Parts: sequence; structure tokens; C-alpha cells
Amino acid sequence: EMTGHTDQAELDLKALLGEEVLSDPVVPPAVNTNAFFDDLQAQISAEKRTVRGWLRSRPTGLRGILAFVAFAVVVVVAGPLLPRADWAEYPAFRMVLHLGSVGVLLALSLLAALRPLHRPALSTATVFCLGALSVLCTLVLSLLPEVHTTSAMTGPALPCFLYGVGVALPVFVFLRLLDRGPGLSVILAACAAGLAGNMALQMQCPVNGSLHQLLGHVTPVAALGVLAFLWSRRPGP
Repeated sequence: EMTGHTDQAELDLKALLGEEVLSDPVVPPAVNTNAFFDDLQAQISAEKRTVRGWLRSRPTGLRGILAFVAFAVVVVVAGPLLPRADWAEYPAFRMVLHLGSVGVLLALSLLAALRPLHRPALSTATVFCLGALSVLCTLVLSLLPEVHTTSAMTGPALPCFLYGVGVALPVFVFLRLLDRGPGLSVILAACAAGLAGNMALQMQCPVNGSLHQLLGHVTPVAALGVLAFLWSRRPGP
């Protein structure tokens, strides 16, 4: 009898404390994990059948080679196959300085954009430093002492801007197809693409005036960088 009173007291105490007394335990519904993984595998297989999925699933080394090949094809088609009129007169040192400086930054941007996901992501400061350095490098090169050749020192800048952007866009699109990283990696791809456009202009455009270089040759790099930054800030996944 004492035991019965004790059990009743415990029930009354639990009711007083607001605890729900259940006669039978609640069994959670069974989860069909096989169906979940089958659906996930189907989604992965469907993604790999697309061009984008196939490119992104390639090893990092192969993706890097494909990126450099795409860059080389675009720049060679846009540059040496349509060489500048004063190519023979233009100082070799200045040409090597320009193409070498831009080429190093382009390679760094490519390597950073295609960075493997298992490695720590680059900080926001590092990404923005690479972007700023890309614009600053082309800006400094455009303000070096003007090279006087038989070609004109002035000319309309808009055609060069459009030409540089036209060269850069295919490179940018291809890099985005190769890129596995989210967020700020779009800025790195834009930097590399803009620098490719600048290199093509350097090999093709004979107008050596600083103002023309600034307005026509630097602006494609800056424009793609700004657009990529705005893209990275857009809401959504």
C-alpha cells in the first residue's frame, strides 16, 4: 500500500511540474536512407552529364591545363595573328615587361580561381588584393613613358575597350565552367579574363598614348572586376 501511495505521489508531482506522462514511448518513424542516397546519386549523375558538371569533375591539374590552353588560344587568335602595325619598331624590353607582368598576375589569378576545395579558402582580403593588383598593374603600365613609333599616339578608346571585353568574356565564361568554388572566386576569374583582354590589346593595338592606354586598355580589367564584385554580392545561393 505504501508503494502505491509513492507511485501516485510521483505522478501528481510530474503533473504539477507540467510534464506529460505517457503510457507508451513514442517511436520515431523510420527513415528510408536508401531512397535518399539513391536520389542524391541520381542528381550527381545528371550533373556530370552536363558540360559544366563534366569540366568541374576533372582533376585540378587538368582543369588548370584546360584554363591555360583556353587563355592561350584566345590571346594568340586575338594578338599575334593580328599583330600591331608597329610590332617591328616597338621596344622588345617594353613588350616583354608588359606581357610578363600581366602574365604573372594572370597565372596567379587562374591558380587561385581553380584552387582545390579541400584546401583552405582564400581570405576576402587576399581575393580583393589580387583584384586591385590586377587593375593597378595595368594602370602603371599604361602610365609608363610613351613609346614613340610611326603609329599614332592618340585614337578612339571605345573600340579597344569593346575589343578587350570581347576577348575577356570567352575566357571568363570558360573559367566559370571550370570553377568549383562559390562566392568570391568569380572575382578571380574576372581578373584573369580582364588581364587576357589587356594582353591581347597590347599585342594588337599600335596606339601608344597614355590616355588611350588608360581609357581603352585598362578599363576592360576594371570593368570586369567591378561586375564580378557586384555579382558576388547578389542575394541568393
